[in-house]
Amino acid sequence: MPSRDLVDTQSQGVAIVLTGSATDMSDFNLSPFRAFTGGFPTGIIPRSLLKKYWYPPVPDKGDGFAKYAPYGMRKIEALLTKEFGVENVAVVHPDNLEQVVGPKTKVIGISSMEPAGIGFVSRTYTSFVGFGGEPVAAAEFRDLIERPILRRWGAKIVLGGSGAWQILKAKLRREYRIDCVVLGEGEKAALQIFQKALKGKAIPPVVHAESPDPAEIPCILHPSIFGTVEITRGCGRGCKFCSPTLRKSYSSPWNAS
Repeated sequence: MPSRDLVDTQSQGVAIVLTGSATDMSDFNLSPFRAFTGGFPTGIIPRSLLKKYWYPPVPDKGDGFAKYAPYGMRKIEALLTKEFGVENVAVVHPDNLEQVVGPKTKVIGISSMEPAGIGFVSRTYTSFVGFGGEPVAAAEFRDLIERPILRRWGAKIVLGGSGAWQILKAKLRREYRIDCVVLGEGEKAALQIFQKALKGKAIPPVVHAESPDPAEIPCILHPSIFGTVEITRGCGRGCKFCSPTLRKSYSSPWNAS
């Protein structure tokens, strides 16, 4: 795989930057169960301490590029890398955005799991505790989306991930100045959206993505947080708030017809 020009990256930026909130871009000290505490209220423990000891940033490779990232983000990274080249795609923790966002940056993709704090886990924890304000995950997402570096050079902001629906439900798209919210699986929609953004063309405010065919789902190129391996999408229970469980079922190529 060709190497990136680090000098050019740091001075001019990377065309496509992928990131997530501080809670999404952490391995919670290698404990997936700790990750549920992102739904806890912010008023219990100062976030500065939580970020340092409870959900520290994923390590980088010395150049700002994340060594590990959420699995869904890695899928989109693989798709974009194949189309636009490794030198044009960067995956970073939000603390390292200044290292890769610059005049050449045209689009910033953000993966989200709990951006508005209205998912089942957050509502359960905040209701159970009964005090302490908004969930940690929602506060961290707001910190990310309000960073001046995101819009310093006019890059388009594209939001996806399993929690993207929350931004529309909470009517936060305009307030957060998000150019495009992608609902559903991104393999079919991502290329068209990013191609338009790279060319400076208008992109739709909301995209309802179609489910991809298995052949359209790329293999990831770099490690995922917790070493995640995808064997299915959605648990199959069919909850109405979870779009992956509502899509069509895929038949295995190994099943006899």
